[in-house]
Amino acid sequence: MRQFFQALQSYPQNCVSFVIGSSPLSTVLTLFLWAALAFGSAGKALAAPSPTPVARDVLCLFGFETGDATRTPVWPPDTYSAQILQMALEWMGYEMEFHNVGEGRPPENLDPRFAMIILDSGVDVPFGDQDFYWHWLVRQKERGVKLLFIGGYPGDKDRQAGLAADLGIQGTLEDLVGVKSAAYSILDKAMIDESMLLDTRKSGLISSRAPAGSRVWLSVDVVDKRDLALGEDVIYTAPWGGAVLEPYLYFRTSVEDLRSPVDPFQFLATILPTETFPVPDTTTRDGVRMFLTHIDGDGFSTLSRRLVNVTCAEIIRDEFVKKYPFPVTVSVIESEVKALLKDQQPSDRQRFEEIARSLFALPNVRVASHAWSHPFVWMPDKDVESSRLYPTKWLEFADPSIYPTFDLRREIEGSVKYINEALTTKEKPTEMFLWSGNCRPSGEALKMVAGLGLEAMNGGNTIINRRAEGIGDISSTDTSMDGETQVYAPVQNEYTYTNGFTGPLYGGYRLVLDTFQRTEKPRRLKPVNVYYHFYSVQNRDSERALRDVHEWCVKQVLHSVTAKEFVLMAKDARSTRILADGPKRWIVENKGCCRTFRLPKSMGIPNLARCEAVTGFKVEGGQVYVHTNGQTRAVLDFGRLANGVQSKPWLTSSTGEIEVTSLEPDKISGHVRDLRVNSVEFAGLAPGTQFSLACRPQASESTREKADEAGVLRLNLPAVCDFTLSRIAN
Repeated sequence: MRQFFQALQSYPQNCVSFVIGSSPLSTVLTLFLWAALAFGSAGKALAAPSPTPVARDVLCLFGFETGDATRTPVWPPDTYSAQILQMALEWMGYEMEFHNVGEGRPPENLDPRFAMIILDSGVDVPFGDQDFYWHWLVRQKERGVKLLFIGGYPGDKDRQAGLAADLGIQGTLEDLVGVKSAAYSILDKAMIDESMLLDTRKSGLISSRAPAGSRVWLSVDVVDKRDLALGEDVIYTAPWGGAVLEPYLYFRTSVEDLRSPVDPFQFLATILPTETFPVPDTTTRDGVRMFLTHIDGDGFSTLSRRLVNVTCAEIIRDEFVKKYPFPVTVSVIESEVKALLKDQQPSDRQRFEEIARSLFALPNVRVASHAWSHPFVWMPDKDVESSRLYPTKWLEFADPSIYPTFDLRREIEGSVKYINEALTTKEKPTEMFLWSGNCRPSGEALKMVAGLGLEAMNGGNTIINRRAEGIGDISSTDTSMDGETQVYAPVQNEYTYTNGFTGPLYGGYRLVLDTFQRTEKPRRLKPVNVYYHFYSVQNRDSERALRDVHEWCVKQVLHSVTAKEFVLMAKDARSTRILADGPKRWIVENKGCCRTFRLPKSMGIPNLARCEAVTGFKVEGGQVYVHTNGQTRAVLDFGRLANGVQSKPWLTSSTGEIEVTSLEPDKISGHVRDLRVNSVEFAGLAPGTQFSLACRPQASESTREKADEAGVLRLNLPAVCDFTLSRIAN
């Protein structure tokens, strides 16, 4: 009513007098009329603004004019942005898209979902498009889109000068030649790794200074042969974005160790909003770091050097897959199982196929293909440079005439058809395709896999360890090939850790344990991923390393997922739509595969009474991991708690896949599923509260469970069960 009288006071006085002076009936009718108008007006005035989509996409411009036969084709994974920046952007909640400037112009009006444009170090804008990109970039900047220049500024000298003037960049942008001396005038140790900058570069510099209002992180002053004092602001952030310029992009300390002098996490956080919205997370499920394992088919038929006439596949089956309680995705190479390869005996085909069937029949195994011939290069006509790295195009056949030329359909559709018809059952068909060789499929190949209803994975190069400590040794979650998304394996396989299986075989792959730890702290960047080949058990040392890795994983608190589930999660994270719905409140929309959202601890904790489709949360490593129940729409509200306490209990963590059907102070119920005993934890209960726990169908009688003094209830539930917790009255 207060809204009504406030609205009434806003009407002209003669209208109020008319009401007061009218008959009782007309007065009542008029009051009702005005009440409707008043509440309608007040409703419009008080209506909450529409949820605002969060701009969390980054557009990376790369490439050069097509048709230049003097240049090697470049793909998104080759770019500096993919190798140094993309993983950090993912951690911040941003997804990178790639646009090859040689294949056309981007849209005149860039979609509002883009927060930043990166001009990669290798970008070479076609001459006919240079004016377009100059003015287009300035327009995007004026719309609030950030710009980040990597390596240099695009275009010829005239366009560079025009762009620099519009952005406030000072200097001639001419190359600094004949440099007699160079010294760092600014080196911010909070942002820059000083160990990377022992020697000041004298070549590759240009005359340029950051715009007014910028923060310069690295600057070089030089004196040239004319004794002129010049210099370059090499790394800086400006009001419109920033730049990381030559010659200080990265350093390669070894073939496998790529390092950047700038910390991309800190640097990007000075340009883009960070810790201001929920991040779709692909490392954690139900409050626990995830685990997945998958096997490439190489070495399936190879004989062990430890056991007589026993194949590596049999050892993996009996001593690993059967022993360790993890879901594992197992792939085979069709030509190897058929015994068609060089040095194989055709008579062994029946034996190999029976081993494959026995593997695929195990309850914890998921079926995958590793192609027909195991191509080493998936784009042989385009990826010429990669082709030069391998002595053969695919595994050598005993009769080369069987497979004279590369056939994409035979590799994918043919191998999947063979596995489904000869090695597995209709109830358990092939669900994954694991790329072989350089793991660089074309967009056509990715579409072909998707057309079969399968998911695909492999590639990436996450190997960070004490031997390779650079930020470039942690891959992004995915990449783009011809506009199609390719999901990477979270961690590399033993072939890389053992230097192409040349050794050290034991100490080599054990380094993956260091990788698991470095991708957990100071930030959880990857799930634990044990990725290997059958040939890992050919030698005693490599087998012992693989066993040590599995034993380490068994002792950890991890949440197992399949390779397919991880891929679906990664794709869902990329396509998740986030809308800001007021202070510290967001709506998240996706397919329900990515169910974890991460926010900084400084944001507080979710107000469960105001959340929707949220089952709980866990605070760990300075982050709050919020888990949802898999609905396509969830609401995350971090507003103030009423009376400072949650209104109901919540799920803190579960090591197994869990579905919560009831979550109330007096009753908690649901379903849990894993291959081992599930460790489940609920919080927010009254301290000391006792519950009756019923598990079906395993237990015929209920047990008593008690919340501790902090109101936390810890349970060990059977591998697969429906559970109900009923509060016992005092």
